Amino acid sequence: MDFAPSPRIQITSGPRGLLVEISGPFTAFNLDLQDAIVGHLNAGRRDFILRMSGVTNIDSNGLGQLISAYKLIKANNGTMRISSPSKRVSERLKTTRLDNVFDIFYDETAA
Repeated sequence: MDFAPSPRIQITSGPRGLLVEISGPFTAFNLDLQDAIVGHLNAGRRDFILRMSGVTNIDSNGLGQLISAYKLIKANNGTMRISSPSKRVSERLKTTRLDNVFDIFYDETAA
C-alpha cells in the first residue's frame, strides 16, 4: 500500500508569533501539525502564523487538519493566521468557504 508523503513542517519564532511553514502536499493524515501546536501551546505560546506558500496540494484531510489546529488554538485563547497561501490552497479555501473562517493574509508581511 502506498502512502502519500507527509508535508514538511518547520516552526520558527517570529516577532508576531510562531511561524509554521508548511510545504509539499498537505494531503496525508498525520498528526505532525497538531503535535507541534500542542507542544507550543503547553509552553505558553498562543499566536501562530501558518505560511502555506509552499503547499503543492491540499485535500479534505489537509483541510481537516487546518480546522483541528484552528479549534485547538482557539480553545486555548490563541490566534491562527494563514499567510501567503499557494494558488491551490487559496482555491480550496474559497471552494469550501473556509476563507470566511480563517484569517488569511495574501501578503506575507501583513500577517
